[in-house]
Amino acid sequence: MPGWSAWQCRPPQINRGTTGLYRGIANADGLAEKGVSRIEIAGHFAHIDDGTFDDQGKYWCNENDIKMTASQLEVSEKYDHFLLYCHGGLNSPKDSAKRVKAMTSVFKANRIYNYHFMYDTGLMEELKDIILKKKKPIPERTALNLTAITDKLIEKSTRHIGKALWSEMKKDATIPFDAGMAGTYVVDRLASTAVNKGLKIHIIGHSNGSVMAAFLISRLLENIPGIEISTLSLMAPACTCDLFMEKYAEPIAKERVQKTAIYNLSDELELKDNVAKVYRKSLLYLVSNAYEGGKKVPLLGMEKFQDEIDVTELGTGFEFVISQGQEGSRTASTSHGGFDNDIYTLNNILSRVTGSENLIRPFKVMDLDY
Repeated sequence: MPGWSAWQCRPPQINRGTTGLYRGIANADGLAEKGVSRIEIAGHFAHIDDGTFDDQGKYWCNENDIKMTASQLEVSEKYDHFLLYCHGGLNSPKDSAKRVKAMTSVFKANRIYNYHFMYDTGLMEELKDIILKKKKPIPERTALNLTAITDKLIEKSTRHIGKALWSEMKKDATIPFDAGMAGTYVVDRLASTAVNKGLKIHIIGHSNGSVMAAFLISRLLENIPGIEISTLSLMAPACTCDLFMEKYAEPIAKERVQKTAIYNLSDELELKDNVAKVYRKSLLYLVSNAYEGGKKVPLLGMEKFQDEIDVTELGTGFEFVISQGQEGSRTASTSHGGFDNDIYTLNNILSRVTGSENLIRPFKVMDLDY
């Protein structure tokens, strides 16, 4: 098919074992399961589970896959940029695959080679279950100021299990970049190839992807001497302000990360958002109030905590971009999960990556209809 790269059409790796080989063949054309087939996004993702490559699922990935992608990238003259995308932990691999497929053609048309980190958490399903279980008894307790009271009850009643789930999700986002783990392998084989070719390096993180991106950047700076990250774009980052100061602040201040944009909702929109249509604020409010081990823990993705970051020490390349939900702005998302299907946000990121307002191929609404 037009636009497919050679290594996207390769057969499954024979060293995956009989079961894995059969599964790869069965799913290669997308007939065995609905949704995006592996072959449609091959060469553009690493599927990681507990820090290691998931080499058995529908979206399998292994070291040979990374090597082959790196070797093809090394000889290609189609790209000026290499972009690493850290998806949020609320997306299932199936949902992430839809996003990879939708974004790839646009990125590649703009001479950007995009590579995505997918990882398993199942957090959203778990959160919906524990929150929805609290829905019935709560309205019976009061008819006055229902939203504020029910939100506090949900925070209190889900705090223990929510904190455990959130901690597990953050762990899943960080351990891939420990020594010898899958994310580090991607850095050493694939990102280093892009740097050696002279491609400009860019990073995107959405929600908990900001936690993953923090450790990704640390590994990039440690393992690839002299690397400079041209742009960093974090959408509704769920990382704490403390983690930002620990992992991001120094590379940004020293211009190892040259341009940084934090895309956040206005606090008004955070308060109009919801989780599972039961908790009547954004996910970040729930995390800040209940799941980070304290009350009102400052998160980078919340406008109300913006003053926790001393932007004067971060240089002129750092900025917050706040969504008011207005079309035509640099970002127009109206929800925590809406940034990665908002054309204004992604086209602004594209302009920052390419260094031009005149995009070869901007994102259109139909591209981001997941």
